[in-house]
Amino acid sequence: MHSARFLLTAAALLGTLVHAQTYRLTDLGDLGGPFSHTVAGGMNEAGEVVGTSNVSLTADHSFIWLPSPAHGLGAGINDLSLAIGETSTEGNAAINDAGQVTGGEYRWQIQPFSKTSLGTLPSGSVVGGRAINPGGSVAGFGNGSLGSPVAFRWDPIGGLVQIDGLLGPDQFATGLAINDVDAGQVAGYSRTNVDKAFLWIDPGTPDTRYPFLPSGIMDLGTIEGPFIGSAHGAGINDSTVIVGDSSTGTGVSHAAMWTPDPVSPVFFLATDLGALVGGTGFSQASDINNNGDVVGSSSAPGGTVAVAWLGGGPITDLHTLVDSSGAGWTLIEAIAINDAGWIVGNGTNPQGESHAFLLRPKGCVVDFNLDGALDSLDFFAFLDLFAAGDDDADLNGDLDLDSTDFFLFLDLFVVGC
Repeated sequence: MHSARFLLTAAALLGTLVHAQTYRLTDLGDLGGPFSHTVAGGMNEAGEVVGTSNVSLTADHSFIWLPSPAHGLGAGINDLSLAIGETSTEGNAAINDAGQVTGGEYRWQIQPFSKTSLGTLPSGSVVGGRAINPGGSVAGFGNGSLGSPVAFRWDPIGGLVQIDGLLGPDQFATGLAINDVDAGQVAGYSRTNVDKAFLWIDPGTPDTRYPFLPSGIMDLGTIEGPFIGSAHGAGINDSTVIVGDSSTGTGVSHAAMWTPDPVSPVFFLATDLGALVGGTGFSQASDINNNGDVVGSSSAPGGTVAVAWLGGGPITDLHTLVDSSGAGWTLIEAIAINDAGWIVGNGTNPQGESHAFLLRPKGCVVDFNLDGALDSLDFFAFLDLFAAGDDDADLNGDLDLDSTDFFLFLDLFVVGC
C-alpha cells in the first residue's frame, strides 16, 4: 500500500509550499512578426494583458493576451489592433476588468465595441492615456502650451481635467498611474529643477480617509528628505500608497514607497526599498497591488533583473521564485502585479526572443492549470506533462519521472490544497 507513505510525503510537500511561494511562467508569445518582439504594457485583475507586438518589418500592433476566452476573443495572444479596428498601437498601455483599454487618445471598449475620445488639453493637444482604473477613468499626458508634457485625468462623468505641474500652469508633469479612489487619484512625476514624484487629488473630492492631505498636486519628497533630491512616481494602490524610484544621496536611485504620513512636512513618508547586492545599486518599483506587494527591477551582477517585494519582505530576484517553466529565461523587468499576485513583465526567452511573460503563483502544487480549483482538468494536465517528460511533473524532485510521481500526484489530489 502506497497510501500512508505517500500521504506523509504529500503533507510534507504541502507544508513546504506554505513557506515558499513559487511561480509558473507563461511566455505570452507574439503576433508572428519577423522580429518576434513583444512588450507588455499593463494587466487587469483577471490576468488579461495588453501591450505591443511586432507584425511586420515596419509596424507593431497592440495585443491582448487572455488566460481564457473573453471579450469575444480566444485564449492566448490576440491582435488587439485588429479587434478594435486600428492599425496602430492604440490600447497598448492599460486594461481594466471591464475590458476597457487605453494607450493613445481614446478609451476603447473591446466588446461591445466602442471608442471614446479622451479630449484635448487647453493647448489643443491630443492626450495619451497611460493608466486606467476599474471605473474607466484614465490618466496620462499631452503637450501643454509651453511645449512640455502636461498630465491629465479623464473620467466618464467629469471629462478631462488638466493637471498642472509643481511649477504652475502648463508646467512639466506626466500622469503614469491612477487608483480607484473617487474618480481616481493620479501619480507620476513633475519637473522643477529636477524630477519630483507627485500625487494629485481632485479638489472637488478631497480624501476623507486622510484629511491632512491637500487637494491638487503635491511633491512627495524623496528618500533623502522632504525637499531635496529627485524622484518618480510609477504606481499607486487604493490605499494611496505610491511606488517608484528616488535619489538616495549616494549617486544611485533606489525603488521607493510613499505612505501617507500626517507628521511629514510633505504629508508622505518615503521608504527606501533597497536594491540587489552585486550590481550598480540601482532599483525601481513599477507597481503596487492592494495587498502592498510591489514589483519592479534592479541592477544585478549580470545586468538588470525583475524583482519583487512580497508580503512586506525584502527585495527578491524573481528568477529565484520561478519553477522549471522559467528555465532559460532572463526576466528583465516586472511591470505590474494584480491583487491575485499575478506578475507580468518583459524579458528574453530561451530562444533569445524579447517576449512578455506572466508569472502565476503556484498556490497548490497539483492545481496544474492554476485556476484555483482541483478537478479533472488538473488530472489531464498532469498526465500530459508526465507523458511529455516535463520537469513540472517531477513532484518529488528526484529528477526522475516514474510511478512515484504519479502516486504522489494522486495522494496530493486527494489531500487537496
